[in-house]
Amino acid sequence: AEYMGDILNSIFNSNLIIQLWESARISGGGADIRTSLYTILKPLIYSHSVNKQIISEDLKNSLIPIILYSIDSSNSDSLVLIEDAVILWLSLMKVINIIDLNLNSLFSNLIFLMSQDFDGLLLCYSILLEYCLIGGEEFFKLHLKEIFEIFDLNLGTNKMKDQSIIMILDIFDTLLLLFPSQFIPQINSIIYRLLTVIFYNLESELMITHYFCVISRLIVINIEYMALLLSQAGNVIQICYQEQKQQQKQ
Repeated sequence: AEYMGDILNSIFNSNLIIQLWESARISGGGADIRTSLYTILKPLIYSHSVNKQIISEDLKNSLIPIILYSIDSSNSDSLVLIEDAVILWLSLMKVINIIDLNLNSLFSNLIFLMSQDFDGLLLCYSILLEYCLIGGEEFFKLHLKEIFEIFDLNLGTNKMKDQSIIMILDIFDTLLLLFPSQFIPQINSIIYRLLTVIFYNLESELMITHYFCVISRLIVINIEYMALLLSQAGNVIQICYQEQKQQQKQ
């Protein structure tokens, strides 16, 4: 893929990529042409990553409309393209060094995408982490509400397989360590849900161990916050327990 990417990098430019993408609309080839273009684009961007090259502004801006089209469920061929689009998006995040206006706008689509049920969800969490690592504290504070909602969708809900939740927990844990003062005050409901799982033994032993590690980390990071949270936990955990039992019945 690296060698192929080097060859493609010498041939393809942003104008050619846009022309090829548009040709799908003009010719009526649709998904077949677009899928073929992804076969070219993925090793092209991968070669930048391997060679530790920052992608050019023109090339980056030519990829964003392609990703947007592919993840838009109103487009008939998005079901075919969405997984390739998410892979390309993650690859793109690894070859940039700043979150500009276009990438910031693209992020709002990630929020919607992660609320859907599709196989690329873990890749989306990896994209989220890249955004936070590149954008730093300023980006994190700007999108704190959305970032919380993303984790609130899955942590402590028993909606996904254990290994998938463990991968999400690793990203959650990373953000806790990077942005504790911003993140911790927003996550009360998640922490109460994790405590409920631990106290009532609602998930596998593996998951309870990982949840306990998160709680332990929080105690180390901010013992005053956790002491206050735990002092108020009794009634809240009982309510969380009833809610989770109700969800299991549905």
